[in-house]
Amino acid sequence: MFLVNLLILNIFYIFISVMNNPVLKCEFLIINRVVFLIQSMLNRFYYQIYKKNTAILFPVDKDQMIKIKEE
Repeated sequence: MFLVNLLILNIFYIFISVMNNPVLKCEFLIINRVVFLIQSMLNRFYYQIYKKNTAILFPVDKDQMIKIKEE
């Protein structure tokens, strides 16, 4: 997933570097920003799923959690 995100961003940067027209550059930058925001939201969503799955795989008692916080 992360590599796909990097690939998308690189494609947009190549387009920006090819364009000499400042108006088109600006439009591409706006599109790039929107894509970046969508990617960050997706990454956060995937991270939440990952955290839930690891919590299921490695259940921790509440007493242990308190001990970890105190240390």
